[in-house]
Amino acid sequence: MSGVSYTQALDRAIAIALHLEATGDLHQSLDVAFSRSPHPQARAAATGLAYTLAARWGVVDRILEEVQGEKLSASTSLLRAVLRVGATEVLWSRKHPVEVSKALGKVLKSKTSPRILPRIRWVLKKVANFSWPRPRN
Repeated sequence: MSGVSYTQALDRAIAIALHLEATGDLHQSLDVAFSRSPHPQARAAATGLAYTLAARWGVVDRILEEVQGEKLSASTSLLRAVLRVGATEVLWSRKHPVEVSKALGKVLKSKTSPRILPRIRWVLKKVANFSWPRPRN
């Protein structure tokens, strides 16, 4: 997948995670996120990522809280969505945390302050090194 479609996929996956947290409805979240149609590869990747995140939501949250040492509720909804998407990519897609952090930085450039990027990178590196019994896929 090209860099552009990967960042598009992450952008749409973040939109899905935000809506999913607010509504609890994955299918509605997918519809909302794809109301503006991204590249077909990005759409497919975002959909797969969303299903993986939805299926493992509680595990992802638990790991994020463990590595950060604080409840996710202490973060903004955007940061929670970004961390959930990033952690899902690192844990289940086996992507390198620096690669994911860089792509998330591109997505977030117009959405929030760049001061949050070091925190995202730090959390994702800790997620990558988190020791837990991983089930077989």
